[in-house]
Order: sequence, then structure tokens, then C-alpha cells
Amino acid sequence: MRRVGSLQRVNPSRKFKFAVGVRNNSDLFRQAILSSDRASNWEEVEREGFYNWLWTPVGVKKYFPRNNQRQTINHFSSFREICTKDRLFQHLRRFGRMSNRPLSFIPKTFHFTGKRSQGVTEFQDFANNAPESTKWIVKPCRSNCGKGITVHNSVSEVLSSLDTAPNWIVQEYISDALLIQSHKFDIRLWVICTDYGEFKVFLYNEGYLRMSSLPYDDNSLDPAVHLTNHCFQQHLEEFGQVFEGNTLMYSRFHEFIGQENFDKVHSQVCSIIKTVFRMGSKLINKEKLPNVFELFGFDFMVTNDMSVKLIEINTNPLLAAKADSIKDILPDFAEHVLRASMDVMFPPEMYGVEIPKETPNFTCIATSPTTQR
Repeated sequence: MRRVGSLQRVNPSRKFKFAVGVRNNSDLFRQAILSSDRASNWEEVEREGFYNWLWTPVGVKKYFPRNNQRQTINHFSSFREICTKDRLFQHLRRFGRMSNRPLSFIPKTFHFTGKRSQGVTEFQDFANNAPESTKWIVKPCRSNCGKGITVHNSVSEVLSSLDTAPNWIVQEYISDALLIQSHKFDIRLWVICTDYGEFKVFLYNEGYLRMSSLPYDDNSLDPAVHLTNHCFQQHLEEFGQVFEGNTLMYSRFHEFIGQENFDKVHSQVCSIIKTVFRMGSKLINKEKLPNVFELFGFDFMVTNDMSVKLIEINTNPLLAAKADSIKDILPDFAEHVLRASMDVMFPPEMYGVEIPKETPNFTCIATSPTTQR
């Protein structure tokens, strides 16, 4: 190696190794590497072997970095602590109690772990004093893509869910959700966390709203009215009839609610993300893996008074686009991910390549001490 400034320049004949898993448009990152100047000093290998940089949809322990190796992977060791519905709720509720302030951005939530669980008792006590018109949404704790989610308007229907599985989250339905052109929606935003000696949280400046295919009807229990997941909606005949791919870009949201309301919503979004990682930065890396990063998909809803509610957090959020507007931003997003991970640990100047360090479409909204201690 030859020293360049404070860096050691690597022998150009020695290439770093990257690996990319399958599914969820993982080819996006392969193309981002090989179509850039990085390609001169990176070669692709199988993820089962030694790698320097790994993108894999699933965080499997056998892929985690080995001690004292120059490796980085796109999963923290215990990311599920915030990416399963029950654990996220439990941690946030505990955090709220410890800080002596209830977290108003969480819908009223109950965790059912059996017919005699504390969550069932708490739910029944709360439901007995709730208006008769109250709806409830029931979600399996360990599923995604809207699978198994149902909407009910009676306590007895909710309790009957215990007969099919023991582990559910039950939430008071957000009945005053903001609508766009009479359709329900939620907001999906991409958040990247990195830990290369300091824990940082970046919010990608663009995101998208996922729309329902059918107009909202308060009297309906049809999942097509209430669920906005693309994986569910895309199979409906009405999919894409109002908005292409049932998608509205986050940067256009202000056109429907006004700039002042958009600023209010965005400020709450950033505050909620900060709170989650103030609570969870240590939780997601219990094994103290060095040099890790992760993409999270945060899902939010907005009420008529512009209050923002956190619905859930996803690992491996969908990167396969249903709308051209999303496809258009994916190459830029992938490049930003590489600059925030690969280029931090393996600076391109080490191998004589100039690549901008700036990440203009990432906003760093939080920093804290490393999770590695």
C-alpha cells in the first residue's frame, strides 16, 4: 500500500469484495456499484464467502461480520427489536413510562398473547368505556405485507381472533385519518442508520404515499378500503386508477394539504424517528456488531388535525417500484446508500477514485455514541 494523506492507498490489483443477496430488487445496488467508478476496485462474490460489503434482504446471523475483519453488512444484530409489531410497542410503551410522558404518536395499542393475557384485560377495560362506533384493527405480530390484518367493529370479533393465533397486536382504529381524494393513505419513508464509530440516522428526502384502491367508507370492513400496502392492493382491479401505482410522491404532499401543514407533518415525522432511535439505538445492536448499517421503512398516518401516528417500522422495505415516480429515484437512493456505507469504510480515494462524499438527499436527523460498546 502507498500512503495518501492519512489514508493508505491500496494496490490496484487487489480488489475489495461485495456481495448482493436475492429478491427485493437487490440488483439495484449491484448496478450502482458496477456502473460507477467504484467498479475498478470492487468485484462481486457469493455472500456465503468472505465479503467487504454485503447487502442482503434478510439479516441472517451466519452473514454477520467476523471479528477484526474489514466487513460491513446492512443489518444490525437485533433489528427485530423495532421491526416486529409487538416488540416495537413494548419498547415504546416502556420508554414512555420511563420518561414520564405518554407517546401520543402511537395509536392506542394492546398486545394479546393469550386469552388470559394482560393485554386482553387492558383491552376489555378500555373497550367497555369506548364509544360503540369504535373500530379495531387486528394485526399478527410477525407478518408483513398486510397479511392477516382485519378490521372489526365489535369487541367480540376482536376476541375471537385469539382462537386462530396467540400473538396479536390490537389497535384502536384511526377513524379521523386524513384522506386524499376520498382515499385512505399512509406514508412510507426510508431511514438509513449507520454505525462506523458513531451512530447516525439519515432520512432520505423523498418518500411516497401509498393509497387505497377504493374510496374510504366508514361503514365498510373491506380490507381494500382500509389497507394501503402495495403488496395487497396491487391484486385489485381498481389498483392504479386514481394514482399511478396507487402512489403519490411525498414531495407532492404539500399540493394537497398546503405547505404550512406539510411542514407541521414533516417536523413530527423527524421528531418521531429521533425518539425511536433515542430509545432503540442500543436495542438494535445487542451483539455490538462493528461497522453496520440498515435501511428501515417507517410507515406513518396523518389525522385530520395533522397529527402524525407511527404505524410500524420495517426491515428490508420494498424497493421494487409500482410507479415510475419511485423507479426514477431508486438509482439516486442507491448511490446515497453506498456513499453512507461503502464509501465511509472504504473511501474511494484509497484506490485512486474520486467520488463525491456529499449526500444531499440524506438529512442527518440524529447522532449518538456508537452502539458497539
